[in-house]
Amino acid sequence: MVITAPAVFPVTTESATLSVAGTVTGGTGDTLVIWTSDRTGAGVAQGGRAWSIPSLPLQLGSNTITITATDAAAGQASRFLVVTRQAVAERPTITIVFPTTGTSYVSRSPTVTLAGTASRAAGIVRVEWTSSRGASGVASGTSAWSTGPIPLQPGENLLTVTARDGRGQSASRTLAVTYSAASDTVAPALRITLPVSSSVLVTSASIRIQGSATDNVAVAVVTWLTSYNKSGVAAGTSFWNTGDVPLLVGTNVIVVRAYDAAGNSNWRSLTVTRR
Repeated sequence: MVITAPAVFPVTTESATLSVAGTVTGGTGDTLVIWTSDRTGAGVAQGGRAWSIPSLPLQLGSNTITITATDAAAGQASRFLVVTRQAVAERPTITIVFPTTGTSYVSRSPTVTLAGTASRAAGIVRVEWTSSRGASGVASGTSAWSTGPIPLQPGENLLTVTARDGRGQSASRTLAVTYSAASDTVAPALRITLPVSSSVLVTSASIRIQGSATDNVAVAVVTWLTSYNKSGVAAGTSFWNTGDVPLLVGTNVIVVRAYDAAGNSNWRSLTVTRR
């Protein structure tokens, strides 16, 4: 008896079933082919001398399959197949939350900054960005990331951000940004109201920053970035707060930046020393 599919042994798969097929040679008369598994039971293959098992069930881990052919004279031949079913690896996810959660955006500025989130249980090691107009780079941050200003060419620019995990798996999102110059060149006004000083000393592992921002049209988003490449998007715009910004022991410089829809921005910085 010959197993023709799968063609490579041993077998490793993430699927809950496996298709197996083969042929029976020799013996007398018609043949009956049955299969047994040390994990999922037993069954009868389709066909006779040319047989198949379209959907053989598998359990996670090692599955030992015995395939036995019996001919009309009760002669038997068996083959063994070891199949390892692995758990489906969790794929990374990535989302763009700024300047829009949609798939297209019109920029009045020659640059645009993308920001968003990425996740995977094992952790994201890098977020990259590329432009259909030739530019590329690495975003700051991982679970919360920001690209910094990306140059735009007139017309449509396809911007793709890709999150990669430690296994080399990746996930991507693409935003179509159309650059159309406009007259709004006024940057937002930004204030940090808490803490009240631009230089503070703390013993805690994080700090929450809050403040206000105004613009001649509207504030689109407020972001934060630390000197240790941690970043995030603040809650709120006119009145905003960062949530808990992580701190390392020593000096942490935190830059808060407000953007309007035209891409104009303004920033303020805070120096936090953690003992």
